[in-house]
Order: sequence, then C-alpha cells, then structure tokens
Amino acid sequence: MQITENHLRVINIIFGLSIDHASRTLSKTLKTGAKIEMVRASVIDISKITEQMNENPREVSGAFVSLEGDVPLKLLFLIPLQGVFRLTDLFMRKPLGTTTEFNEFTESVVQEVGNILASSISNVMVSDFGVKTSLSSPTVRNDFAGTIFSMFVMEEAMITDDLLLIETRFEVSKTELECCLFLLPRISSLEATIGKIEVCK
Repeated sequence: MQITENHLRVINIIFGLSIDHASRTLSKTLKTGAKIEMVRASVIDISKITEQMNENPREVSGAFVSLEGDVPLKLLFLIPLQGVFRLTDLFMRKPLGTTTEFNEFTESVVQEVGNILASSISNVMVSDFGVKTSLSSPTVRNDFAGTIFSMFVMEEAMITDDLLLIETRFEVSKTELECCLFLLPRISSLEATIGKIEVCK
C-alpha cells in the first residue's frame, strides 16, 4: 500500500492528539513542567533508517509495545543512555547527574514512558475515533541503537518497506531530551483503519 498525503494528514491528527495526551499525563506524573511536542510524521524506508541506526555508536534504551485490535501496530520509544539518566533523576526527584548507570530504576522509567505513550495512543483511538485496540506491557532493552532497532523491525521488514517515524521533542523541567518514537503499522490493515478514522473525525 502507498501511504498518501491524505493518509499522512489523518495520521498527523491521530498522533498529534495522542502526543498531546501523553504530554499532559507525563506532566501530572512528574508533578513538574513537562512537554512532549510532535514535530512531524513521515514515511521512511526501513532499510535506510536501519542503516542509519547501525551507524549510530551510542548506547540507548528502548521500550517496545504492541497494540492489537483494529489498529495493529508496534511502537518503539528510543532514548540515548544519557537522556535515560536525566529522565530517571527527574522521575526520582534527584539532582541532575545523580544517576550514572543503567539499573532497575532506569529500566522502570523507560518502561513507564513507553506505557504513557502507548496508553495515550490507545485512549485517543478508543475515545476520539471509536477504534478498538489493546496494548501489551512495555518491554525494555538497553543496547546499541542498531541492535534495538533491528529487533523492532525484524518481522515487518520481510513484508513491508516503510515505517512511520513520529518525530517528537521532549522537554522536562526546561531540560530538552533527545528521543525518537517509531510506529510500525501492519500495512495491510492501515487503509481500512484510516478510512474508519476519516469517517469518525
């Protein structure tokens, strides 16, 4: 299936609302100023982005979540390790620079952010568009960017060439955090899903 400009327009509406919902939830969770902004949604070639990820030498943490139902897709929240440390300090109400290694606390923080993002997408789908969906518990991995990304696209790369990249900007307590949110829909069901959402919106 070819994702058209009209599809991208609808996708921007859905995930713009979802990211806004996630931003409010994160702010309430942290009890401090927190903002997640959606920069843009774009379709990218899986092979090209995989190559770019494999060239990235940094260690990162990723939260994987699967959404099933009318909108089956896989979500990957990816954040460099230094960003994980900052986020953990903010969650734990500790001075920035306190967390210096990946442990059960940092893993829990990445898992929680992945859950906030996935739950926000699911809630918007259900409440705003009447689309049935359910989600798995986030699974966290800490490794090199290319390794984690390859795990994410392994199955789908054999049946589709495209990936939806949702570019986001995180700012917590005036600290900007570099991160990425990837969404991998099952292309065979995307046409019907977008059609249903267009009717509902």
